[in-house]
Amino acid sequence: MLRALLRAVSRSLGLEEGEPEAALGMASTLQIFIANLYPRYPDAGAAMGMPAHSDHGLFTLLVENGVGGLQIQHDGSNGIYKSVLHRAVVNGEKTRISVAMANGPSRDVVVESRGCARPAY
Repeated sequence: MLRALLRAVSRSLGLEEGEPEAALGMASTLQIFIANLYPRYPDAGAAMGMPAHSDHGLFTLLVENGVGGLQIQHDGSNGIYKSVLHRAVVNGEKTRISVAMANGPSRDVVVESRGCARPAY
């Protein structure tokens, strides 16, 4: 799935097929699995499951158990693609479980601007 997502993003950016995979060393990609348990909390408004953050890496795939709680900040980007700010909140009636898989380039790859645009930050 990671490679299919990377191909789609590459096409949207007008890159040559295979260019990002080679540049990012995706033959030995870094993957991190994160499991989160957010127990039912009667006063859900007074508790935070996970504070606002953006994920590191290239893509994050998330599987949840159907209990809402992921909140995403929209329209906060000044770039073409940006890691979005998001957080998780607890539920007053049900336990929430999420499993995330973060993917990134090989650990020995240096990621930098292609030089075609000035940095946005």
